[in-house]
Amino acid sequence: MKLNDVLALIRCNSLHLDNALAYAGEKRVELLDLIDGFAELIAQRYLSGEWDYALADSTMNGLFNFATSFEVLHVVGHEVRVFLLSVYTAFDQGEYHHPGDSEDLVPHVRYTKPMLILALDSRHA
Repeated sequence: MKLNDVLALIRCNSLHLDNALAYAGEKRVELLDLIDGFAELIAQRYLSGEWDYALADSTMNGLFNFATSFEVLHVVGHEVRVFLLSVYTAFDQGEYHHPGDSEDLVPHVRYTKPMLILALDSRHA
């Protein structure tokens, strides 16, 4: 399976555990590392402008749904890593105007971008 095919499955909430485990096996990484790698890729594609906010946000929502599903949590010992939570939260904060925001403020520019930069910097520190 190709990377973009996996990302499309994630975005549509159609990635199944067996597909993810097979892909992780092909890449020779643990499932949690694969999930964090996808989160990083989604963040990078958004920050670089390759993906717009809507595409990145929907893909991140799909990844979080996958990572926190009963099946996946059972396999990974109920672990959800801080990096995944940081990236998910960054996208979540860009979904709406916060109290005190002006009407012309773009939430994902104000909140998501700086939070993703911090998350990526922390991951590679």
